[in-house]
Amino acid sequence: RKVARLLLRAGYRRIGVVRGDPAAATGSTRTEAFMAEIAASGTARVLLDQAHVVGYAAGRRFVQEARQREPELDAVFCSSDLTAFGVLDGARLDLGLAVPEQFAVVTNTLHPPAAAEPYASLTIFAL
Repeated sequence: RKVARLLLRAGYRRIGVVRGDPAAATGSTRTEAFMAEIAASGTARVLLDQAHVVGYAAGRRFVQEARQREPELDAVFCSSDLTAFGVLDGARLDLGLAVPEQFAVVTNTLHPPAAAEPYASLTIFAL
């Protein structure tokens, strides 16, 4: 819920959600809480909710396909860091979007590579 509130305060309103296995208890609980907070805001909405997106390459493909389907998509919530890295690189390198000025990528996990450049300056850590 905190991540959702941060996105909302920053002005993001058209959100995508990517998750691996929707049956995984921890990721599912966090993702559902995030989506509930967005829905409760009354100002933002989840435009895309895609399951079975796992890993860097899948995240990079997802953001390209997602922006084709929903050109106004301005943020993506990822259920894993590795997927988030792919979404982030796809947004920046493939689509030329300025992150976080034009597009936000958030994740509900934090593994050590997320603290390394080039990702550290683009990641929100402890909430």
